[in-house]
Amino acid sequence: SQGGVDGRYLISAMNQSERIASLTTVAAPHHGSPFADLASGTVFSVPGLNHLIDEALTQFTELLGLGPGEIVEATQAVTTEAMEAFNEDFPDSPNTAYFSWSKTHVMD
Repeated sequence: SQGGVDGRYLISAMNQSERIASLTTVAAPHHGSPFADLASGTVFSVPGLNHLIDEALTQFTELLGLGPGEIVEATQAVTTEAMEAFNEDFPDSPNTAYFSWSKTHVMD
């Protein structure tokens, strides 16, 4: 998912819009991730639930083979606040067509 944001950075910040006609992303957090907000504590704290969140993040970090600092940095980079700033700093190029695919499935 972060690759989609990296692609947008390449086009905007590295002035590659003349070389890249379109960018299609899959499940990229272009507007930030509410999960990242929760995980980084920017939304709210839920007494009794924080230890479960910490445990889930620890498991996820170990699964990816990342150090604690790396997962914190990666999580904070895709909070809704951080992505709002990113979108302001690196606007989409009018020379490039942008497409994004994602799906949300709510279980009954």
